[in-house]
Amino acid sequence: MSTSSVRNPSRFLTRLFKAITPGRVAALVTAGLITACGSDLVQPGLATTVTVTTPSGSITASFNSIGDFIQLTFSATDANGNTVDKTPTWSSSNAAVATVTPTGVLTAVGNGTATITAEVDGTTGTVSVTVTQVPAAIVVAPGTNTLTALGATVQLTATVQDARGNTVAGQTVTWTTDDAAVATVSPAGIVAAVTNGTAVVTATAGALTANAAVTVAQVVSSVVVTPSSASLGAVGATTQLAVSAQDANGNTVAGAPIAWATSNAAAATVSATGL
Repeated sequence: MSTSSVRNPSRFLTRLFKAITPGRVAALVTAGLITACGSDLVQPGLATTVTVTTPSGSITASFNSIGDFIQLTFSATDANGNTVDKTPTWSSSNAAVATVTPTGVLTAVGNGTATITAEVDGTTGTVSVTVTQVPAAIVVAPGTNTLTALGATVQLTATVQDARGNTVAGQTVTWTTDDAAVATVSPAGIVAAVTNGTAVVTATAGALTANAAVTVAQVVSSVVVTPSSASLGAVGATTQLAVSAQDANGNTVAGAPIAWATSNAAAATVSATGL
């Protein structure tokens, strides 16, 4: 019996739905009995397959830098292979590793693994994500250093970074100097002044290197005259004074220019050599 021979098709179908099992309803749909009464009675197809892929078409994504991102592609079909045009709900199993926006933009946040899921009608599709930072550069700070006293020190730091400038933790850094006679460097990056001159200190992490310039240039911090006092027993008597120019650590500053002066030339004079 077709619905065209029924006086009130809608009432007929309502009573029919109450009287038959869900399986028989599906058979009526297949037979065309429901569509004969109007397409508005047909429910949209439910997604039975959900696929999520990267721009390359893969279901896995690997990132070498924190902050890298890609746009994921989503598709869904029903049991008959028809496209289901619905907006998915996106989620991440580990937001500390990777996040995903409501539009499917996937971003690396930290080293580790995560699963990104798109869900429609209870059906899900996933992409596996791995984030492993790869060292791309090493930065030494301060890059330029001037030490004004022998024995003075400065702490250098070396930061290994990925391609986006994020710190890559756990990297082994070694330190070397090209002239230990001028400046030494400890395994911890502490530079010490040895003598006046210039040196280059290098930090190395794997195949990556970075340099810091070191200049040792003593600056006179104090002047010591010996003897500190003198008594002359006769007019015209003389005594030789000695002078030592010193840096902040008490080291002699060789070649420092010395100018002598007296506070009372009527009582005592002094020559350019301290006599």
